[in-house]
Amino acid sequence: YCWSEERGAYVDTVRDEMAYQHYLRWARIREEATPEPREDFFARTRISEPTNTLILQCDCATAERADKILPLVEAAQTGKFVGSDPARARKWPAEQVVPVGSPWFLFFTLETLIAQGQVENAIGIVREQWGRMLDKGATTFWETFPGFNGPHWSRSLCHGWSAAPAYFLSTQVLGVQPAEPGYARVRIAPHRCGLRWADGSVPTPHGDV
Repeated sequence: YCWSEERGAYVDTVRDEMAYQHYLRWARIREEATPEPREDFFARTRISEPTNTLILQCDCATAERADKILPLVEAAQTGKFVGSDPARARKWPAEQVVPVGSPWFLFFTLETLIAQGQVENAIGIVREQWGRMLDKGATTFWETFPGFNGPHWSRSLCHGWSAAPAYFLSTQVLGVQPAEPGYARVRIAPHRCGLRWADGSVPTPHGDV
């Protein structure tokens, strides 16, 4: 239902007449003085990297469509992130793809790239983007990448939702994954990703690996 043949991707929001009438009802409830004209409402159909990433991750696209939207996932490697400010949404140009907004969402980007066999590209994003936090002296995971919050490097400077590297460095670089529920059996299949060595430990109910 959300597929756009014209744009070769899934749209964030379907904007048809039914959607417009729904919007007008809510505009009356919110007592908006000047509801958005129909033409402007329809013009705000957007394509975003996050929406198409989740569709690919959840295996919701046909093979042909998956091939078309994969570049929207791979685009996160360019590092053109936007701050997660909802106030900017109405001003965003409809023809411009909305990029990933935060370290939090990159978890899903990395998971999707790895599912596509692109482990090195995924770890490359970790190395480059979280490396920017390290360059600023970070010893914790920050909510946003440096540079999106005026005079401050980030908002929250200890943000668990940004901790994707802890998971992917363990499961992909060290390569430690459960082969059976509860780590009853463990599979160890490291990916070097350009490293000469790596060590670490992964906690399990049976002790550290």
